[in-house]
Amino acid sequence: MPDETISIVTSGDTPDESPKAPDSDGAKNGGHIGVDWSDAWDAQPNEQTQKQAAKAVDSLRLHNVSIKKLEKELVDFMQTVDQMFSRADAEADMKSIELSEIELSVAINAEGSFSLVGLGAKVADTRTVLLRFKRKS
Repeated sequence: MPDETISIVTSGDTPDESPKAPDSDGAKNGGHIGVDWSDAWDAQPNEQTQKQAAKAVDSLRLHNVSIKKLEKELVDFMQTVDQMFSRADAEADMKSIELSEIELSVAINAEGSFSLVGLGAKVADTRTVLLRFKRKS
């Protein structure tokens, strides 16, 4: 049975901008992917905004990533987060308050790797996943 995959949509002017992006036969450009592009045009659309919107749509790429790889990357990321906050909690040795919940913005790249997104990050067209962790009772 072939490995199950999930598609990840990335944006870039060329396939080379995404690590190990599929060649032109493996990449799907544009097409409907459930994104509402209606806000790309003003009430009176002009040629420049239409060209910009068309370029944005044309730059979209679909990458198939193994679900097993995605699971492994997520497990590794979550273990790292757990270790980091466990150590920080022990080092802080807070007496009157405790951290009850952590909310992180995480980006997933074309290869299925997870990265923590910091404030002021200048990552073009990055879409993030919100992970919310709660303390075990």
